[in-house]
Amino acid sequence: MSRIRIVGGDILETTGGNHKVYSKENIENSSDTQMIQVGKTGGVIYGDPQKAPDIKSKFFQDKIPEYVVLFKRLPSYKGEFGWDYMRDDYLTGTCIEGLEDLKRVYKPIEIQTKNATTSTSYGIYYTPWLSMFVNHNAVIGKEVELSIDAPVDFISDSVDFSKEEMTFVPSTPNLRVVPDKMPIADAINGGRIKIFCDATLDADATIDIKSSKGDVVGKMNVLKNKDVDKLTINVYVIKSFIKDDPLFSKSVVDSQINSKGGLGKLEEYLNKQSLNQALIQIKIIHLEDWIFTKQTLLNTSTTPNTNYTGMVRNSTSMLMDTAKYMNFINDRFKKGYPSIAEHRGLFIYLTPFSSLTAGGASYSTPLTSKHIILFKANLDHFPSYAHEIGHTLGLEHTFLAENLTHNEEIADVQNKFDEENRKQNQAKISKTNNLRDNAAYYATHSAQKEEATKILDNNINIYDENIKHYKEQLNVLKKNPYKFLDRRTENIMDYDLLNQMSFYKWQWSVMEQEAKTIYH
Repeated sequence: MSRIRIVGGDILETTGGNHKVYSKENIENSSDTQMIQVGKTGGVIYGDPQKAPDIKSKFFQDKIPEYVVLFKRLPSYKGEFGWDYMRDDYLTGTCIEGLEDLKRVYKPIEIQTKNATTSTSYGIYYTPWLSMFVNHNAVIGKEVELSIDAPVDFISDSVDFSKEEMTFVPSTPNLRVVPDKMPIADAINGGRIKIFCDATLDADATIDIKSSKGDVVGKMNVLKNKDVDKLTINVYVIKSFIKDDPLFSKSVVDSQINSKGGLGKLEEYLNKQSLNQALIQIKIIHLEDWIFTKQTLLNTSTTPNTNYTGMVRNSTSMLMDTAKYMNFINDRFKKGYPSIAEHRGLFIYLTPFSSLTAGGASYSTPLTSKHIILFKANLDHFPSYAHEIGHTLGLEHTFLAENLTHNEEIADVQNKFDEENRKQNQAKISKTNNLRDNAAYYATHSAQKEEATKILDNNINIYDENIKHYKEQLNVLKKNPYKFLDRRTENIMDYDLLNQMSFYKWQWSVMEQEAKTIYH
């Protein structure tokens, strides 16, 4: 959108404070006579451009609204739809990295409504995010229901409680709010609304709450849902156990998973209380059991100088080295079932063994990794399945790894990536020099040239795998820029096993992208 202003005479502007002009592209000033710039005290300064304030994230109204209204989820919420919002504790220390960027996820609005007691402004209103399916109740079996709260301290004395009524105004006719109007008295007392999506949302939408005077007093964002057909994933489940020791048999796996209702209940949980928040739906396909003898695993573990040496840490308790057992499972399955292993989807192995470091295991890199293990301790903990699937779909833990900050971790991987590239470039230079310096010899010895070229190319290509690994690792790290205190959130990627309920809006986006491009 452009604006053209033509003035026949003078333009005079007087500013009481700073006067700043920002532009995404060039700023041009031209004059038929003179250009005059005067700085009486400090002169005229030329320097690096400053970042413009995020004016798109705020709206200003002609007058101050008479009250503020908040959308809130019900206490009975169990993840049946995506609901993400700026938690108060994130602003006071729980979010330890990326807070300023995280604020922008919730499209902050400046509301200048005054507190009736202190006369201070409400300040920043962080707009929550909702994700839901078309005909959500038909998909999930539960309607999207929220409570409405109008904080009494931010209601002006001019409001007539007997008459004031707010209206819910979706930005698209594909959304409905029932009821579409609510007396402010009901909002004070925790009134409830239901939201319906009657047709596909091709773009993110909003629902405004407007006062009887037309002021926007509350707002939510609604995630687009046009790609749900591309967000279905087959999840292949394999029970892996040993047949000659009852302590680690199939019955151990079955008793654990069946204590929570079996694979059917697991599928229901993943589709209706976790992955659905990112609009992902899965189908569990039970594959043939994968059976070992105990001695087979012990022989594999004691064979020297392999990727699996030391895999079994304790043969009595069948305590496994997580990474080595994960690699063993992956490699064996690919060799034993190559056609199935190539299927798009995810593979989850249910095992009666244990791990010293994890209740489950999966990899966020390589990006095509699709193998997940659930150990005995977490077989009956359904959020652990969502957690491991989250890793496979590109999510990191919400807390910091080891003692590195997020930026330090990125810098560490970037240095490794750069070093591998440097080595590869040096190998390319060596190849060029070798072929040049021995051109005369190779002109009459084609076989030797071919052999030398093969060796030189191999010296170049040996760096490809590490370069790809570090590149993918950087990609995942940069998509997970927000970090929180360990076990202080209800996020499924946190480690509070008794309180894993939600994926965040920025995580929805990461998971959706991975699901569409790799696993659907």
